[in-house]
Amino acid sequence: MQLRPQNERILFGLKLRQLRQRRELSFQQLSKLTGISVSYLNEIERGKKSPKKEKLRDLAAALDVEVATLEDPTLDSAMMPVVDLLRSNFLNELPLDRFGIELSKIVEIIGNAPARVGAFISSLLELSRNYALMDENFYTGALRSWLEMHENFLEDSEAFAKTLREELTWAPSYVPTAEELGYLLRFKYDYRILKGGLDEHDAFAGLERVFIPTDRSLLLAGSMQERDLRYHLAKEIGYQLLKLSNERSLSSPIVEVSGFDMALSQARAHAFASALLLPAEQFDAELKGFFGEGELEANIFQQLLKKYMVTPMLLLDRVAALLPQFREIRSLFLIQLTETDEDGLQVTRELHLGKHHRPHSTGLLEHYCRRWVGVRLLLNKRENVQVGLQVSQFHGFDDEYLVLAISDREHNGKRQSTFLGMPLTPELEGTIPALVKADLQHKIVSNTCERCPIANCAERAAPPLVANLREKRKRVGETIKELERKSRLAARRRL
Repeated sequence: MQLRPQNERILFGLKLRQLRQRRELSFQQLSKLTGISVSYLNEIERGKKSPKKEKLRDLAAALDVEVATLEDPTLDSAMMPVVDLLRSNFLNELPLDRFGIELSKIVEIIGNAPARVGAFISSLLELSRNYALMDENFYTGALRSWLEMHENFLEDSEAFAKTLREELTWAPSYVPTAEELGYLLRFKYDYRILKGGLDEHDAFAGLERVFIPTDRSLLLAGSMQERDLRYHLAKEIGYQLLKLSNERSLSSPIVEVSGFDMALSQARAHAFASALLLPAEQFDAELKGFFGEGELEANIFQQLLKKYMVTPMLLLDRVAALLPQFREIRSLFLIQLTETDEDGLQVTRELHLGKHHRPHSTGLLEHYCRRWVGVRLLLNKRENVQVGLQVSQFHGFDDEYLVLAISDREHNGKRQSTFLGMPLTPELEGTIPALVKADLQHKIVSNTCERCPIANCAERAAPPLVANLREKRKRVGETIKELERKSRLAARRRL
């Protein structure tokens, strides 16, 4: 595989550093031998600059090697994991600039401790192979971190959605239909909308939307309900209005994430659809039944689902985006669980604001705790929308969360459960006064059954294999310490 120019500079810099140190030459000594300034040599080794051909010959002569040897990207065995990493172009795909990280800084860290960092990289690559982690796992993870940095609130998407509603003279409380959104796509962006178009192609089984750019055809699943149509049509408007067409995914769900920009475009179009269908100020005002002074009204969310014709996921995702902006609640988590074909549960959406909270997804084939209110609603397997409210405390910790969960069946037949959790603190009780007098169910929970040491759990779906192993290690360590203590005492008695 051809290396990108930046990676070529990085590898050359590492090779130069390796050869210089092997010859035990300082920057000053190499500078005298080659006529290249110390600062420029430093830039070369950090992968920022490349020497000209005549200077390349001077460097080779000073290092007593052939020019071909100097240009050969093969490094010592300790550094070969770095070569593998650069050959994969993986670092080039990372959104380092968006996080204020320079690739050269990473290279500098690698160069300062090549053996240790090389071993670390090898471990990461091995973990990736063992757990079948793919590029899209990383990109979606990076996107999640990006959204968390922005508190799940993308201002440009919000602004474009608000402007469009004003241009269309929609009142803040107006709920547009799928027909109206489709009309906008057809006549403003020259779309061909084909509901049921996906059903004609076996390869599109399981997808909800496919866009064909050449003739601007939007193929949709025939089983879609009004709420699904409205979301996907609004999202397509977002792709066009935000000018994301060149870096977008052509399908939903995304079959292959080719880079961070694609993942970010998806998030921006999603945020636009959320803002268009659930306008910020109006929707926040609708939440007063839950955040007001009266009784804690969880059933208000069923009313909002019906009024705004959206899915539970979109509704709670919107709540999670607005809480930091309007309610000063900046610590929360959002998780969506979906039934799989194997009758299992899979986390299909996850977000953490404020910190990484205790409930989280796992890439391992473990069983999520059946005491979670969202899991319990899923296991009821009821056809209608269900709403649950619970205070969850994690076993072995003081952390308590107020958790709101909504479950429903999707148009594809699979059930989903989305739950929003907020740390139960005095500040939250001040924001939701009704919490103080609410009679809520309290549950001690864990993350997965395999990692949970709770004894005699009636809801357990799998034995606590990981918890037992952890306990075994603890007992072994304690026993060794006790034997050491007794040995020291016996030695003192003999004296």
